[in-house]
Amino acid sequence: MRALLLLILPIAFLAGCTPPPPPWAFNCPATNALVRYDDGRTYRFVRRDGNACIAKDAQEQEHRLVWGMIEERGLEGRGHAEGLNGFFPAAASAQSRYEATVTSEGSGIRYAFPTMWRTVAVVERVETPAGNFQATVLERRVMAQAPNDQSFVIRYWIDRASNLVVKRTVEIERGSTLLRGYTAQAVEIPDQRRP
Repeated sequence: MRALLLLILPIAFLAGCTPPPPPWAFNCPATNALVRYDDGRTYRFVRRDGNACIAKDAQEQEHRLVWGMIEERGLEGRGHAEGLNGFFPAAASAQSRYEATVTSEGSGIRYAFPTMWRTVAVVERVETPAGNFQATVLERRVMAQAPNDQSFVIRYWIDRASNLVVKRTVEIERGSTLLRGYTAQAVEIPDQRRP
């Protein structure tokens, strides 16, 4: 068997087989990279702060996007910064499990949301109104029993060249969620502009 493998590997190399793409490693978008989404939000990235990307919206208000994907407030919950520490670089087999918490603004009660991440695709072509991108696709599965029995899956398409999230989908499996999907309508990358 080993002899057969030793014969096949050089033939595959000579036949032009390319090695698998490298995993996606977290990095914030470049300073002044801009993305405009179909839900009306616009982010212009200004700096990195640990494992969060700081962006300003159209009104110049700052937003912390943990791992460049998750807004650090309200509905998204807390715990993502620490929970994803060992996940990157996001290779084909990368997975992470942790518990995020959401605090009710009215009562202050904290709810636990078991959260699982996995890499769906290291490289996948995605078409958006902002253009075509070679993206890494990450999946976040969330399940909770309180306050409601709910389960949903969020997928992120992250452009490998700019590190911008160019698409997010939310699929409800059980119950409901106020989280919504969005798609990039326009992207501006310093020294590289896309329509």
